[in-house]
Amino acid sequence: MKLTANCRDCSTHCGTSTDHQAIRSYREPPRKEKRPIIPSGNPHSCRKTLFSAANRGKRSVVLEALSPGGQSALHRVFGTADVFLSNYRHEALERLSVDEGTLRATNERLVYAIATGFGATGSDAGKSMADGSGQARGGLAAVTGHTGEQTLTGAVIVDSADGLLLALAVVTALVSREHYGVGQRVDTSALAGQLWLQSWELAHTSMTGYVPVAQGPHHPIFTGVYGLYRTGDGRGLFIDNIASPESWRAFCAFGEMTEACDDPRWDSNQKRAGFDPTVPVNQVNELRPQLAAAIARRSLAEREAFLDAHADIIQRAQNYSEVLQDPQVAANGNLGRRRGVWRRPSPPGGQSGRAVGNARIGQRRAAAARPAHRSHVDRGRL
Repeated sequence: MKLTANCRDCSTHCGTSTDHQAIRSYREPPRKEKRPIIPSGNPHSCRKTLFSAANRGKRSVVLEALSPGGQSALHRVFGTADVFLSNYRHEALERLSVDEGTLRATNERLVYAIATGFGATGSDAGKSMADGSGQARGGLAAVTGHTGEQTLTGAVIVDSADGLLLALAVVTALVSREHYGVGQRVDTSALAGQLWLQSWELAHTSMTGYVPVAQGPHHPIFTGVYGLYRTGDGRGLFIDNIASPESWRAFCAFGEMTEACDDPRWDSNQKRAGFDPTVPVNQVNELRPQLAAAIARRSLAEREAFLDAHADIIQRAQNYSEVLQDPQVAANGNLGRRRGVWRRPSPPGGQSGRAVGNARIGQRRAAAARPAHRSHVDRGRL
């Protein structure tokens, strides 16, 4: 598949086709100097690492899109491309002569995909959006942080959500093209991606009228023990609602919570999770401080054997360095090594950098070519 992208910053939501062939064009002149991926001594300079994360594995060419030669090259590429992807505003696309009408005139099968901040219509259409703006506008900041506070998440989640939504829409348009023979226009936005990620929470508020607020280490809607707790050495542990009586007794014994284990207020999963309508919410949540005190009595190292035996209800909270070294992550191929990507300035000589791969696709092949699918629907009658 040939994908062409025309992006201002080549941000995450413009990099949804990692490891596919891509040709990129830019308005600014090409830069001849070579710069390190991470400027020495400044690990917080994230612009180049963001570019590498979104664009690894792509064949690319840099063009001066406003020059006659650049325009000619662009349109030769677009004439045979499968997908056009951009996060430019409509006015900029028209100035570059890569608006939908112009490209559609030479390539009727092109999937024309546009990602914006707030959507293609409405009073805020055409406005730019930062990742934090999406978290604030989409409601995520209101349910993140300590009780009574609002804060941003620790990841660039808005751009990533928009990228996932855009990739799904593009794949759907490609399947549609196989049925109907023509390409479609695809529009997504960072705001829409944020709402998509919170579809259940928004539906809950719409149906019940309850407006959730941040609950610190706990989910803003869930009740019961579900949440993050701190060990004696300051490490985080996630505790799920402990469903089975056997797991509950084992946990109580390990955490030295004999009184809580026998307390009739929490002697079933329905009561501990807040699913029993006869138990008030404040009674359910009274179990949280007892659980927090039990977790804080021991260090993470003292809990390793118990954690391994009960991974269904309890998990370590890992930092990024630990995630990169997680054997479970490696066993599923979620991390790949690519030379020249995310390379650190030291040690001398360099080594293969790590790059994230989000999915694995099988390599099945048919023994013989199959005829193209044809729909049995009479489109004329429709």
